[in-house]
Amino acid sequence: MTVQPVTPDGREGVEPIPLRRRRWFVPRAEFAARSRSTPAVCLDAFRADQEAAADGLAGGR
Repeated sequence: MTVQPVTPDGREGVEPIPLRRRRWFVPRAEFAARSRSTPAVCLDAFRADQEAAADGLAGGR
């Protein structure tokens, strides 16, 4: 007798698949190559967003 995996909602026939292991190390060349295609960030706008978020958190206490 074979046992079919069952999901929490009762559906049958789901095949479990292994998850990929996380890769914690990224080679410098790969990081540099991927970084070249990222959009430019306006640091002033980023800091203003961070301040607004922090102010919102502090005001909710």
